[in-house]
Amino acid sequence: MNPETLRAGVRQYEREYGRQGGPLLVDERAMLKELERRARAPKLTSIFRDGLPTELADRFAFCV
Repeated sequence: MNPETLRAGVRQYEREYGRQGGPLLVDERAMLKELERRARAPKLTSIFRDGLPTELADRFAFCV
């Protein structure tokens, strides 16, 4: 079996049944990083606006 035949078969399977697990594609990885960044931004904004929550402020009091 030639490699291109196998590749075509895998692509057809993925179209019919969806990609199963495995490593993320480059564009999927980029999208995940962007979503994580967007989710983190409001948390950081609230920390700078309101200060650290009490439980974290107590944990990091030695840094001041």
